[in-house]
Amino acid sequence: MYLKILSKKYVKEILYSLTKSDIDYSEFKEMFPETSKSALSRLLTELTDYKLIDKIMIPDSKYQIPSKKFKITPLGLEALKIYELNEKLINQLFSEFKNKKNSEVNEKGPKTVNSYDNVNGDNVIVNNSQNSSINVKK
Repeated sequence: MYLKILSKKYVKEILYSLTKSDIDYSEFKEMFPETSKSALSRLLTELTDYKLIDKIMIPDSKYQIPSKKFKITPLGLEALKIYELNEKLINQLFSEFKNKKNSEVNEKGPKTVNSYDNVNGDNVIVNNSQNSSINVKK
């Protein structure tokens, strides 16, 4: 169940932003302007229901409606470790893939392509070493 909520759009950004400070609903709306108010409210409510964030009602003397601020919970901080583990696994897989590709190239040795042509009576040799540079000799 938690993986499902953690995989939703903007959850990672919301949780990370709450590690810096408590954030007002309007600030979230500014952070994600392409999201509708109802979708953002639903997401924040879900995160609150899962106890990943807390909603704090702050009475305001100017308005009759109190403002809402959100803060991350200890469970929300623990959930961030899942994102960090995911990033670590992706980096490790990428590194292994890169090393495998490099070892395949090293096992095969440098790839050199030579061609010989007679262009306008001039003998031309084209040397392409590992597809990185092309040398033309007359």
